[in-house]
Amino acid sequence: MKERDPTQNAEHFHYKNSRDHVLHDMALNGWANQSGGETESHVGQFWRISTSADELAEVVGAFEREIEAAGLTDPTELIGHWLLCELDTADIVVMEYHSERGLLEDFENLTTAYKSWQEDQQTSTIAHLDEEAYLRGEQEAGDA
Repeated sequence: MKERDPTQNAEHFHYKNSRDHVLHDMALNGWANQSGGETESHVGQFWRISTSADELAEVVGAFEREIEAAGLTDPTELIGHWLLCELDTADIVVMEYHSERGLLEDFENLTTAYKSWQEDQQTSTIAHLDEEAYLRGEQEAGDA
């Protein structure tokens, strides 16, 4: 996975609202339940986050600065099940789920799509290297 550019601060990303901003901060700081992908892939980098009412105080304590900076006035908006995708366009797409079951299904679907993309990338790279080796061989044969 590509290293995150340290110049990519909150102003770099496109958020629909302050809740999405805080959820993305949580994901970037290791508070997601699971993560996968990478921004260069067709599915982007993605995270699964579930926050219960019992966990809210801990989240608010850990992200007090981020909540304030994002302008989130009602931290209870962070309670729920979320799938976040960070695209190479710097858009942050956040989908809300009524249950963890649907979230898990979609997360697994994204994971499968990402793995397929990775395999295609590896195949393309190998084919490109084989073509370069073939062309070098043709050139060397012509030089002989």
